Amino acid sequence: MQTTTLEAAERLSSALVGERAAEAAKLKALVDLAVQYRVADSSQEFATLLPELTEKLLPVGGDGCPLISEFCTMELAGIMGISVPAATKHLHRALNLRFRHPVLWTAVQDLDVVAWVALEVAKRCDDLPAADALVVTDKWMERQHELGPGDALDLVDTLIAKQRPDLVREKERKQLKARFVDVGRYRHGVMQLYGQLDVLDAKYFDAALLQIAELLAEFEPSDEEETVGELKARAVGYLANPARALALLQRAAQQPLFDGAPQAHGDGLPDDEEHDPASDHPAATPACDGHTCGSVEVDPEKLLPKVTVVVHLDPDSLITGVARIAQAGVMALETLQCLLQERRVVVQPVIDLPRMKPEERYRPSRALREAVRFTWGDEEAFPFSSRPAARMDIDHIRSYLGHDPARFTHLGNLAPLSRRAHRAKTAGYWHAEPVTP
Repeated sequence: MQTTTLEAAERLSSALVGERAAEAAKLKALVDLAVQYRVADSSQEFATLLPELTEKLLPVGGDGCPLISEFCTMELAGIMGISVPAATKHLHRALNLRFRHPVLWTAVQDLDVVAWVALEVAKRCDDLPAADALVVTDKWMERQHELGPGDALDLVDTLIAKQRPDLVREKERKQLKARFVDVGRYRHGVMQLYGQLDVLDAKYFDAALLQIAELLAEFEPSDEEETVGELKARAVGYLANPARALALLQRAAQQPLFDGAPQAHGDGLPDDEEHDPASDHPAATPACDGHTCGSVEVDPEKLLPKVTVVVHLDPDSLITGVARIAQAGVMALETLQCLLQERRVVVQPVIDLPRMKPEERYRPSRALREAVRFTWGDEEAFPFSSRPAARMDIDHIRSYLGHDPARFTHLGNLAPLSRRAHRAKTAGYWHAEPVTP
C-alpha cells in the first residue's frame, strides 16, 4: 500500500514522541538505580574483617543531591557499555536534573521539554547553589516554550547572570586569564589555527579577516573560484605579514604604500668611468621594498575594519551589572568596560523599541529594519532557525495594506526571513502569524 505524505508525517511525529519518552524513561531508570543501589553485604561481614572494604557513599551530584554508592558507577558502566568516568558524568548530570531542578525534571517526564535541553540547562547551573538553581529554572520554564533550543539556552545564561552576577564576573576573569592562540599539527598540507580571545578582539579579528578577504577577491583573485572561508584563510596569511596587509589596504584606498622617488636610467656615470659596486647596495637608493620601510599615507583609522557591537540593556542591567551582547552572549558591564579601554568607540543612538512608530510605506526605514533584527535577536524568525538575520529579507508577516493601520509597516508586522521561507509564504504553502519574538 502506498504511503501518503500525511501518514508519513504522522509516523515521524509519533516516532519523535517515542524518542522523547524513551530518553525520559532512561533518565528515570538511571536515577532510580543510583539512589537505590547498595552492595549485597547486609551482614557487614567484609566490613568486620577489614574496615577498608566498607561501602562508601560519595557526592556524585551537586549541592542538594543524595550521596551515591562508590560502586554504582562501575555497575552503570557495565550496563551502558561505557567507561566509568563517562558513566559518572552521565549520572552527575541526571542527579542534578532530578534533585536540583524538580520542576524541569517533571517537564521532561511529562514530555514537555526535551531531555538533552533539560540536561544542558542543569549543566549550566552547576555552579549555582541549589536555591539559586531553583529560581533560574522556574523563570526559564515560564518562557522556554516560546523559544528554539539555541535561544532557550541563551535565556538560561541571561537568567544565571542576573541571579548571580558575581559568579559571571569571576568566570569571565578566569576565561580572560586563559586567553591563548596556537597552531596545531600538520595534516595533508594544512595546519589548524585555534585559540581563545576576548569578545571584542575576536569580533575585530573576524572583521579584519572579512575586510582582507573582500580585497583579495577584488585585487588578487585566484585562478579558481574561492569560497568566503578560503578567502578568509588566505587573509590570515596576509595579517601574519603586516606589510602585505597594509599594502593591500592602501591599494584599496588608492594611496601608494612607498615613496615614489624617481629612478634614473643607468647608473648616471660617464661610460669611461669604473662602476662603483657600492651604488648597488639597497641603502644607496631612496626607496626600498622592505617590510620596515615605506610611508603610510592614509590615516590608519581609515584602514581599520569597522565593528558594530550592540549591547542590549534593560532596567535590570543597571541593577545586576550585566548586559547581553548581540551575537555573543551575556557579559558583566565591569568586564565590558575593561575591554573597551583604549579603543575608539562611537556611540549610536539608543533604539527605543516600544516607541517605534508605524510607517505608511512598504519598505521599512533603516531604523525600523535594525529594530526588527534586535527584536528577533539577530536570527531568522522561521521556527527553530538559528541563521543570522543580517542579510535576510525583512518581510511583512501580514501583507502590507496602506489603508489598514493593522497592516502598516510596523515592528509587530515585520520579521527577518530567508529567501526560501519568504517564497514558501508568498506561494501560500506556509502561513505566518505574528507572535512575540
